[in-house]
Amino acid sequence: MKEKKVTLNQKQVQEIIEKEGKFHKEYTNILKKSGSDDLIYELTSNRFLLVFYPESPYIGGKGDIYSKEYFLKWIENLQNRKNSKVYLGGNSIANWGIHTKRRKTFTNDIDKLIRDLAFTLKIDLEALDKSYKSLNLVSEKVEQYGIENSISDIYDGLVAYLGEVLRAKLDGTWKMDKANGSYPYIELNKYHCMPINVVWREFLRIDKVDFRKAIISEVKTAKLKSH
Repeated sequence: MKEKKVTLNQKQVQEIIEKEGKFHKEYTNILKKSGSDDLIYELTSNRFLLVFYPESPYIGGKGDIYSKEYFLKWIENLQNRKNSKVYLGGNSIANWGIHTKRRKTFTNDIDKLIRDLAFTLKIDLEALDKSYKSLNLVSEKVEQYGIENSISDIYDGLVAYLGEVLRAKLDGTWKMDKANGSYPYIELNKYHCMPINVVWREFLRIDKVDFRKAIISEVKTAKLKSH
């Protein structure tokens, strides 16, 4: 099933809610039980709007529109994960806090994390050359290794490598946001590009993970918003 998504900024979210949005208490409560404070609105033409929790750093108040078919499958997938050995509810920052094993040393351990990622996924280290093409290989290997195993074993490594691709493409700098949960991000002219968002969203996908598509989208967004 292909994802049908349109991303909106805060102003666009408010406009569409005023025009056609109907708050969906049931689906919002499902997210709440999974640990998320995001809000769900039902729109016309068989669409749903997910609004990120207003207090979430940098993404609060923004939203994604999904087709009804995709959204309902995503909700079903989310509910099926309740008994999983790994947690994926809440948001990317919450999941970083749960799954990282390098909260205090992450930015100093980037190279080691990438070496460990290559070893675990059985990838030639030279193939991890920070190219978009390399992300196809990482996506394929993660699918083979399994989502739950990847979250448990190589979460930090994936954040490190995807972040390094972002840093290389954007000529950015690694930083740690210590005020909002001590998570890593790539800074580009004061814009915060967050590889933890990419990892979290891809692990929540119904389809197979596609890090290449996600990173290309993130790079385009960063370039637009950093000027």
